[in-house]
Amino acid sequence: MFFWFGISYFVEPLLVAIIAGGFLALAPLLGKVPKGEKGLKAYMALTLIAYFALLFVAYAFLAYTIGFSVSLMGFTVFVLAFAIGQWLIAPWLINLMYRVKPAPELQPIVDKIAAKSGIKPPKAMVADVNIPNAFAYGNFLTGKYVAVTRGILESMPRDELEAVIGHEVGHHKHRDVWLILALSLAPMFVYYLGRVLMDWGFISGTFGRDERDNNGMIMMLVGLVLLAIGIVLNFILLQFNRLREYYADLHGAKVKGKKDMQRALARIHLNIERIKEHPALRKELQAFANSPAKLLFIYAFADMYYDIDEIVESLKNEKVNPVLEIFMSHPPIPKRLKFLDTLSEA
Repeated sequence: MFFWFGISYFVEPLLVAIIAGGFLALAPLLGKVPKGEKGLKAYMALTLIAYFALLFVAYAFLAYTIGFSVSLMGFTVFVLAFAIGQWLIAPWLINLMYRVKPAPELQPIVDKIAAKSGIKPPKAMVADVNIPNAFAYGNFLTGKYVAVTRGILESMPRDELEAVIGHEVGHHKHRDVWLILALSLAPMFVYYLGRVLMDWGFISGTFGRDERDNNGMIMMLVGLVLLAIGIVLNFILLQFNRLREYYADLHGAKVKGKKDMQRALARIHLNIERIKEHPALRKELQAFANSPAKLLFIYAFADMYYDIDEIVESLKNEKVNPVLEIFMSHPPIPKRLKFLDTLSEA
């Protein structure tokens, strides 16, 4: 969002490394596969409790140390307005970036799944993109959308396609599009406020005199603490987003069946690995990986010349790298498959 060079630019990588190390130590707890719907909901509740508890700590610390001022209120309004503005124009940007158009041939599928889900049907869309993908997006201005790419239409069997659409409809049913945005505002504010205070404090302490030196040091230390809290909140938000992906998988299993949901996820994992070796698609895949909308995506790429059920069972036994997982917005495919095994037959 913002980018500048200052003391915070050099301190941040160290903070990220330290905090990532702490989350890695907690990986055996944080990385547990939820057991069924009740277990998943319990995990989500505990994650939200941790999020709001830490947010309260940040609020109390800021109020106690430097209080609130007109300039701080102005910064708050600016950050929130910028984030909300991005959210409002995001659907149009997504349509432009991925060449998204209405897909009347898919609307009956979306309507059927939405009826099972008990929600108003989102608009079915197709993106003119080779990389197999699907995503849910939209807001109150544009309406709600479920989009799939041309790549997924050309490669995925109908039953598995319906499971993937069920996953995306689940995001709308669970209100994930606005929920994740709302939860991301506070970490964004705390993070950037920490950077601003660190840099202002450093400049004030370096070029100021007498009492200004002490004020600059205090401001710098407050900024350091807030920056650290902002980074921790972002890690917690990633954890919560991973849990919401399990929740969307659960919904896909409910409306279509967990076997079809598992098969679709297995194709995602298997064929993304194949796409990485495809010279013509590698650049497009990298563009998706670096996209600002990557939290919305679900990848899939099908090859009809293997036994997908064998791939499902094989993937369940794959080990997951906990270092990579703590930086991921989605849970690893092997864990999503194991989670679906904990559900009663759908």
